[in-house]
Amino acid sequence: MARHRGEGLVSQRTLAVDSETGPPPPVEPPPAEPPEPAPVEAPTETPPRVYPPVVSSSEGLWERKVRWWRTRERVEAARGRGSAPDSRE
Repeated sequence: MARHRGEGLVSQRTLAVDSETGPPPPVEPPPAEPPEPAPVEAPTETPPRVYPPVVSSSEGLWERKVRWWRTRERVEAARGRGSAPDSRE
């Protein structure tokens, strides 16, 4: 591969290092002051969470169905068709 490069290219192997003109030593930053500790607060207790009562899915479905029937009856009564659920025009 070295033959294919050209003579103008220099690799790290052929680069001569001058000890006098080398890079300057790294400058160490001044020591930083440690951050102040955060004030310690007394632990506060959170109030207990209040969840709604658990309703089984079958009870929930039944309640929705009953609400739907009642709403349907009110709408039919308002239209003046009577309260028969199966009456069709």
